[in-house]
Amino acid sequence: MSRGIIYVATGNKYLQEASVSYISLKAVSNLPCVLYTDEQNENIAKTIFPCVKVIEKPAYNFIDKIAPLINSPFEESLFVDTDTYFIEDISDVFEILNVYDLAASHCLGRIQYHLPKCPEYLPEYNTGIFFFKRTKVTTAFFQSWLDIYKHQLKDKLKVPHDQPAFRQAVYNNQLKIYTLPNEFNFRTESPNVIGRNYTVKVIHGRHTNYEAVSKLINQSPEHARIFMHDLIFLSRKNFGVFNTHQANTSLFGIIIFITRTIHKILIRLNLVKTGSFLKRKGN
Repeated sequence: MSRGIIYVATGNKYLQEASVSYISLKAVSNLPCVLYTDEQNENIAKTIFPCVKVIEKPAYNFIDKIAPLINSPFEESLFVDTDTYFIEDISDVFEILNVYDLAASHCLGRIQYHLPKCPEYLPEYNTGIFFFKRTKVTTAFFQSWLDIYKHQLKDKLKVPHDQPAFRQAVYNNQLKIYTLPNEFNFRTESPNVIGRNYTVKVIHGRHTNYEAVSKLINQSPEHARIFMHDLIFLSRKNFGVFNTHQANTSLFGIIIFITRTIHKILIRLNLVKTGSFLKRKGN
């Protein structure tokens, strides 16, 4: 059974991101890896990645991401976005593919207006990190995902990303999909809750200092931890993580409200600068 990691990076910016991610991956896993990129970045990519495949006519959008998955070189694959950072090995998740076709984490939001035939109760999955096995079912699913996304590109409404199309494809196809907990796909652009005695395995989001962020989010794993999206912290060290028991969630609301209010006042008085320890790099 062949297993491996897939990256797709068309454009120098994304190749640089993929390189950082791959270095973190090598530190925790020895699985083979293949990178799909454009011809302009092929030579640079070969100095970093063990296997590089060229996308002949890159679209420089999510088509480049979806199309290579239809013909994965591995029987079981882990697709990883470029803006990721591995803290721990997650290779054991491959075992779930003995029962399921694909494993991914939920996305907290979904773009409903692109999916008139998709029921409201169906969640949206984050497509930045997911496991899948190469079968007729998944091949048909990826082709469906690609077709829907291409159709959405022609829509009058701007398509924000590939996940609405993924959601529609999940609904249209007989795919057995397993939902991973969010410590396997810790989105820095969304609120997160990490349960007691669990640690984040993979960070998904752009940062200038992944090592510092890794230590921050995995400190005090004996407690449940709540992370708020884009919260501006008064103390970069002490307000980065709130540790609590589930019964104290109402206290968090009060702390967050007070923190934001004080910080806004301090900004207006020019006593502090806008920013936070977890401030993202780029969009």
